[in-house]
Amino acid sequence: MDLKIHLETWKEKAGDLLAKISYRKTEKIEKIRKTTKEEEPKEKIPAKPSDRKKVIEELEMLLNSFPGNPKFLGKIVKHRKGWMDLIFNTGDFNRLKSIRVSVSRFAEKNPKEMSRRQIIEHQRKWKDLEVKLSRALHRHDHIIDLHALYALHLYAETKLYRQVEVRLPLLKRALKKMANALRNESLCLFNVIWFIEIYCDYLETLKQRILLYLKAGTKLDDRQVQQITLKLRQQVLLIEVFLTIKDRLDGIMMLNRKLRDSAYSTEGISLSEIRRASHAIKNGEEKASVGDGKTANFSIAVIVIIALLFARIPILKFLVRDIVGAISEGNRNLKLQKRMILTADYIHEYEQAVAEENILKKREHAEHIYKYCQKTIKHYWQNASLVKPYEIDPFMKLAWITLESNGLLDVTSFRMKLEQAEIFLDVVISQPKQKQDTIQYAKQLLFKVNALLSEYQ
Repeated sequence: MDLKIHLETWKEKAGDLLAKISYRKTEKIEKIRKTTKEEEPKEKIPAKPSDRKKVIEELEMLLNSFPGNPKFLGKIVKHRKGWMDLIFNTGDFNRLKSIRVSVSRFAEKNPKEMSRRQIIEHQRKWKDLEVKLSRALHRHDHIIDLHALYALHLYAETKLYRQVEVRLPLLKRALKKMANALRNESLCLFNVIWFIEIYCDYLETLKQRILLYLKAGTKLDDRQVQQITLKLRQQVLLIEVFLTIKDRLDGIMMLNRKLRDSAYSTEGISLSEIRRASHAIKNGEEKASVGDGKTANFSIAVIVIIALLFARIPILKFLVRDIVGAISEGNRNLKLQKRMILTADYIHEYEQAVAEENILKKREHAEHIYKYCQKTIKHYWQNASLVKPYEIDPFMKLAWITLESNGLLDVTSFRMKLEQAEIFLDVVISQPKQKQDTIQYAKQLLFKVNALLSEYQ
């Protein structure tokens, strides 16, 4: 695929992809809470252990398995590139490509759909591949992509087992290993998409395991057990919030199809390439090369879409901040894209506060988002036309968080914010070059704003 030839077509489609991620409605957490409380574990609940200490240890293990912040990943292992990297990269790309194809094929297969004979053959080939991958890692430990493939290989192993208690620790290892590869700047679409699949599978498995032990734990008349189970119930609600990322994958999947044969598919975008790309754009050199097969504008478009997804994954918060920090601020468009990523991060924190039913945190996060969007509009709008998703984003998010603030503020303050939201939504709707789906969403928000204004007259 010649990226330069299709540049103009891509720029328009990249905007559509960003819009799909940025403007999808946030799910109602109250509905999630109700669903979570009614959900029953699918597996048979184990008998109540007679040993209280064993029960508490199991519950605390589940408590510590929650991926709620970057501490979950532990210490990030940095893999430094050296002279061996040159030997590997110039001498045997085909070997790495062959391993990648083999590992991804194994990860895509579902043993549940195989016969017993097919499963035995699958396990044999899986072990052969493990030997091949281990040898490659032993010789080239500094090759970050090999660590990512090893994580994917671990994920493929989890599909060989049905027991939740066996799958959970394997998934945890795979998740940490892949996250470590991403933190080492192996930010290619292949790794990102597989990371999200592993992450979602881990969350689903953890939720299932927690629900199993919640029933067993609540039967024990013990104060410490009851305290832990309360925390675990809250974690189940947060897991449901984290899993909403599955509803925001249209953009990244479409991007992966468009760039399947490009450098962005399997070669990571490094922080230094992001810096070079943003610097080139700042100087008006959007088509400048920042790496083998990578141009400045494509690199920024891809990394912004990735960062918008990662902003909804708490364990990658530091990586998101690293990406935002690598994007230069010498250009209005770049500044707006950085602020759009940070706004997505703040909104996810707000959603967590809603799930936790923490009114003080909810009010604090809502106010912060409102002021942040207001500041973005004040400093960067300058009465310019609103065409790109990142130009419209602060207007829409300000209106959305205003509606979410119903019941959090006094009547006077809330009405003032509603009036401001009404003005900003009118600005979006009045834009001549605005996309129809954006106008439709803005009108939906405006209808709700006007209804509340009538109510608070």
